[in-house]
Amino acid sequence: MNYFEITGQTGPFSFSADLNMGNTDVGFHLAFVNTGMSPLVTGFAFSGISGGYIFDQSGLFVGGVRSGETLNINGNVDGNNKLSYFLNGSPCHNNISINLPVNSLEYSKDDTTSISCSISYNSSGVPASALLDESSDALLDETGDTLLEE
Repeated sequence: MNYFEITGQTGPFSFSADLNMGNTDVGFHLAFVNTGMSPLVTGFAFSGISGGYIFDQSGLFVGGVRSGETLNINGNVDGNNKLSYFLNGSPCHNNISINLPVNSLEYSKDDTTSISCSISYNSSGVPASALLDESSDALLDETGDTLLEE
């Protein structure tokens, strides 16, 4: 697994992840987790398995994707720790209780698939953004400044 730390942010947030799918026979994993807990606590997750089938953290089948397609997963977590999310613009689930706080993105994939994920927080009325650009192995803020590199 690969991890990117999301530092200094708490509260409600929105996210958008694009996965440019290569070999769907290998699959992928993308999760928002808390690495400071032992054992590691998953806030919410999405996984793709052989054949392009996609499941959420509860194991519920939520869609599919083919090789060569881009999959967009986006959503938001409100102040009551409720998740609502969409796959390629179609609503999937609303008001799912999740474990918070999350402080990292966890992902795995093969070399033929790329992942990018943006996260925007709005706590105390002060917006903050971060962008995971897997292709450059860096977590960037909204100005493009590097927050974390592997």
